[in-house]
Amino acid sequence: MMATSECKLVFDSLLRSGRRAMIDRRTFLLASAVCAGTVGLGVSTGCVSNVFIEGVQEGSHNRATVYSGGAIYPASGAAYAEAAVVRGGSFIYAGSLEKALSAAGPNCKRVDLEGRMMIPSFFEAHAHPNLGSLFDLRELDYADGKRTPEAYVAHVRRYLQDHPGIQALRGLGWDISEFSDGYPRKELLDQASTDIPIFIRDAGQHMAWVNSKALACAGVTRGTSDPVGGRIERDATGEPTGTVLDMATNFIEAALPPVTVEEEKELILKFQEMEHRLGVTGHMCAAVVPNSTHYAAYRGLLAEEKLKMYSQLAFYMLPDSYKDTIEWLSKEIASFEASEPNEVLGLRMAKFFIDGVVSGQTAYLLEDYASRPGYRGESMWPADMNAIQDAFRQCGKEGLRIHIHALGDAAVRFGLDALEAAATPNRNAITHIELADPKDVARFKGLETIATINPYWFCKGDSFGNVELVQLGQERTKHMYPAKTLYEAGVRVAAASDYPVSSIPDPLVGIEMAVTRTLPQAWRGGRSKEACTLNPDEAITLDQALDAFTLSAAYAYGLEGTTGSIEAGKSADFVVLDRNLFTGPPSEAKVLETWFRGELVYQA
Repeated sequence: MMATSECKLVFDSLLRSGRRAMIDRRTFLLASAVCAGTVGLGVSTGCVSNVFIEGVQEGSHNRATVYSGGAIYPASGAAYAEAAVVRGGSFIYAGSLEKALSAAGPNCKRVDLEGRMMIPSFFEAHAHPNLGSLFDLRELDYADGKRTPEAYVAHVRRYLQDHPGIQALRGLGWDISEFSDGYPRKELLDQASTDIPIFIRDAGQHMAWVNSKALACAGVTRGTSDPVGGRIERDATGEPTGTVLDMATNFIEAALPPVTVEEEKELILKFQEMEHRLGVTGHMCAAVVPNSTHYAAYRGLLAEEKLKMYSQLAFYMLPDSYKDTIEWLSKEIASFEASEPNEVLGLRMAKFFIDGVVSGQTAYLLEDYASRPGYRGESMWPADMNAIQDAFRQCGKEGLRIHIHALGDAAVRFGLDALEAAATPNRNAITHIELADPKDVARFKGLETIATINPYWFCKGDSFGNVELVQLGQERTKHMYPAKTLYEAGVRVAAASDYPVSSIPDPLVGIEMAVTRTLPQAWRGGRSKEACTLNPDEAITLDQALDAFTLSAAYAYGLEGTTGSIEAGKSADFVVLDRNLFTGPPSEAKVLETWFRGELVYQA
């Protein structure tokens, strides 16, 4: 454990039954060991001809490797290749075996895939590694498996007893449905400690339960105003009760003792290790605080040559500070690109939150919440849109790609309206899209806006009946999470997990759920397929799902010329699977090897 310790709320009863809790409003269950029981690949040598590739003659210092004997899937819509050739960290050919051997030159290494599948490695189009790894690295399981407010407190108390001297405790994983009296209160956490600030985010990452010490660290009193885009829950007298929402969570957490740069490096490497195990070699970090230790850690790992995945950083843009952030980021980009330009790390992204989540009634809807007539949420940015349009225009001038969090249909429309008014197309994206008016879906293509979907949520989880159904009503739930509709409108679609909202961001599971709109059979918890299925008419094809996790995700970040497919001239970023995804459930396939820029970064 590190000096500044955190905890994660994990439920042991689920782990014992071979399941793991899906974070955020739905129960998505995943295997904890996805790469067990694999068999080594056959290797031989002896290619046949001497050729020159890009002016370099083949020799022992630049030996080519020829992969054949399996299902080599170059990209969505492309025919299978008989063989692929890697040399010097790049693909130099993909196609017929005869031409592959000719391109490879003498003394090349040959790898027999033995019927296995070779595909481009995956790209995680939206994740929060700084949150997920922070909690995973300091995981603490429940001893009794209970999920009650009292069990949470006992859990935190045990952790503090086992880790004396820590400066702050951060946690993750409670659900609002577990608190029968409404939002959780500070008095409960005060039973664990009033000396150490305690800050526990809910499963969806948009609410936090805090103790009195955490509120005091941030100077929150009855007289403290709600921050822009956030809310501090209060009782009838105005006293803060111990729950904060959306931007108020950042306000509180910023006042806690920070995680150090060295700790942040370890967290990123922990995330990287997990991603490699799942076949992922690229990600977008969806909310980086400017000039933070997290940002410094990415820069440090790049300089140390330890960053083994494409890392696109999206920086928080807030209504009251976006001008300063854009000015800082502009200078940072200029310095970075002048001194250490590298495709592995990208800084040209801006993250905007338009709304929150349905479970906290902070999603911005076109019609009232079913459970709260007269209220439909509100935008986190001023409703007159002047500020967000100005922010978008400034981002456009600096060449920043805009990435918008929008769950509600009103938030999606708000984001599209602002993009249209700002007129700065630059592969901007809207992510999550729990609801969208059909007229707005059609606008994505015209505005050249990417839709970043979360297939891991395309199901009816355990919380569906008491969260989405209650908050949205029956009719709106029939239209949740459009996917096929986006493709039919000609929209470019990328896929993401929003880790740690999806607790283990396994693309093979996400791909299957995009195609089936339900949980994999092994993870339904005894429920039927029909009981878990959400809007099957929105299912997409397996080719489309693979593209969303590979080439289109790379495209979203300007990396389609570098990665995302198996073709000559691209980086050798690929995965070897134990079986062909088109012959059985993708979730049952296993990653045997993950390669990044021609380097083996994971082997089962």
